[in-house]
Amino acid sequence: NACWNIARIGASRTWADFGVRGEGITVANIDSGVRFDHPALIEQYRGNEPGGLRHDYNWYDAYAGQPAPTDSGNHGTHTMGTMVGRGLAPDQPAVGVAPGARWIAVRACSSRDCSEVDLIRAAQWVLAPTNLAGEQPRPDLRPHVVNNSWTGGQNASWYMGYVAAWRAAGIFPVFAAGNAGNLIGCSTVQSPGDYANVTAVGATDSAGRLASFSSIG
Repeated sequence: NACWNIARIGASRTWADFGVRGEGITVANIDSGVRFDHPALIEQYRGNEPGGLRHDYNWYDAYAGQPAPTDSGNHGTHTMGTMVGRGLAPDQPAVGVAPGARWIAVRACSSRDCSEVDLIRAAQWVLAPTNLAGEQPRPDLRPHVVNNSWTGGQNASWYMGYVAAWRAAGIFPVFAAGNAGNLIGCSTVQSPGDYANVTAVGATDSAGRLASFSSIG
């Protein structure tokens, strides 16, 4: 049985009808980091190689410079789980949309907020991942998808150039719609989720009801 979130967006139908669970795809998030050794995530980490762990080109910490993936709190681990998390046993269904995908990550945020400078550094690294010394960029190792569960006001154009560069490089950008709520009406989607060339994601509950905190267009 698929978890309700997977069934809600139709991912389980893609798994069943097409046999596609994300294989051959690399996803990234720009967030508070990721606990790479989380049992639902460790096998999908691109730095988990047959010969051991390799964090070069798979992890960048713009926030604190740590050499191995870690999380300032739990938010980035949570969002990566939504992307690629697997069940821990055959009878435990995957909670991630693409449990067959590989993941890399950038930490640009604390447990509560993100600086614009760190978010810009993150955007540049995603285009051409580097080794841990910040050298020898490899644009061929860029991800196919990058998730951003952070927001920066409304009608804010400062990240547009980076999103355009991602699109030009074939990277699919996904942003949170925001948590500004919808009880006061429409037009609460936050930037960069309000850009025309990104996909913004809101939130519902298991019954399909719009979450009260979720921004809407």
